[in-house]
Amino acid sequence: MIPLPAPQPGGPAARRAPAEPPDEGAPARADHTATHADLLETARRAVRAAVTADHGALRRELARLHGDLVGHIAAEHEVMAELPGAAPALVRDGADRLVALVADLLAALEGDSGDEDGDRTSYIAAMVEIDRTILRQTRLESALLARRSLVRGHPAGRARARRQAR
Repeated sequence: MIPLPAPQPGGPAARRAPAEPPDEGAPARADHTATHADLLETARRAVRAAVTADHGALRRELARLHGDLVGHIAAEHEVMAELPGAAPALVRDGADRLVALVADLLAALEGDSGDEDGDRTSYIAAMVEIDRTILRQTRLESALLARRSLVRGHPAGRARARRQAR
């Protein structure tokens, strides 16, 4: 098994390196910020690649996920910063941990041929953890935004306002 180091919030700058460019034929993403659903779908494609031991696809999906996460976090920064109390720090810490998990797995994949079954099991476990972490982070952000109905223009705030108006 390949031991994966524990992620460190705000880890080394190398963890925030740009992702590899998307494959030919992949949809253009320059003007698109990944949604939570997009992030989950990319993570699930990476899980499938880990299960089938397709290291090339796993690397590509992880690189895409890393880039999408960094862009998503940057796009949400202002809205999250408006949350009250310790919520912005809590969201940022979770986001940093998530980016670090993805970066750590990408680093572990470097130079690995994936010939050993233990490696495959480790990659599957790591991808399942990343998938669960994205889901937890999504739920946290949605719950915080839903409670903060003052966040104008956000779907969670509008939905809460409609429920309260009934």
